[in-house]
Amino acid sequence: WHSFHIEMVDTLLKTFNLGRDACSIFDAGIGKFDVAVVCHEVRSVNTQPGETICMTLADAEHRVAGEDFISLKSVGIAKSLQPESVLVIKIWAMLDTPPLSKHAERRPLGEVRIPFKHLADSSNCMLYYTWVNLESAGLNDSVAHLGYGGAFSNSSEAFMQNIMSGPQQLYQPKACVSMCRSSELAESDRILWTVDLPRKERINRWGPLLRSQQQHAIMCAAQLGGQTFQ
Repeated sequence: WHSFHIEMVDTLLKTFNLGRDACSIFDAGIGKFDVAVVCHEVRSVNTQPGETICMTLADAEHRVAGEDFISLKSVGIAKSLQPESVLVIKIWAMLDTPPLSKHAERRPLGEVRIPFKHLADSSNCMLYYTWVNLESAGLNDSVAHLGYGGAFSNSSEAFMQNIMSGPQQLYQPKACVSMCRSSELAESDRILWTVDLPRKERINRWGPLLRSQQQHAIMCAAQLGGQTFQ
C-alpha cells in the first residue's frame, strides 16, 4: 500500500507538470549551474567515538562538483553541474571536528546518486527533507567498471526506487537531504520553505514538500507500529 501511495504521488506531480516552469534553466540551454545541498541527518550507520559525520559532493562522471567536507546541517555547493549531471552525495565518518580538514582520517559510510533529469521532470529541481537510502560507497563505480548496471545506478528509475524504499526500511542506512539551485537559497543561506514566500514560489515548491510529508508520515507509522517494511 505504501509503495502504491508513493507511485500515486509521483504520477500526480508529473500529471500537473510541476517541474517544467521551475526548471526552465534545464530547457533554456543556459549551461552549467550551481546547486545547494544540505544533509540534515544520517541514520543507521556505524560510527566510532570521536567521529564526525560529514558529506562531500561530486559529479558522477567528471568528479569536479566539490571537494570540501561539509558538516551536517550546513549548506554545501556543488558547482558547475549540467542538466544531465548525476550528483553523488557521499557520507563520511571523520576523526575531526568542524572546520573539517581534508587531511583528517576518514572512512566512507555510503552514498546516493541523484539524477537532475529526474528532478527536472518531477520535483521542481528540488528536494526538501527527503530520505534517501545510502548504497555502499564506491559500489556503483565498481559495478559500472565491470560493465554491469552502471547506467541503471544513475537512472531516474533507480532514484525513484530509492525514494520509495527510504521511508519503508527503517534500519537501512539513510540520509535526509534538501537541495535547490544555489540562486534559490533563502537570505539566511538556508534551504527553508517559509510561509511568506510569494504565491508562485509556494506553488513551485509544493511538490517536494508533499513528498517530504508523505515520507515522514510513512516513517512515523512504521515506528509507532513497531515494525519495518521490507
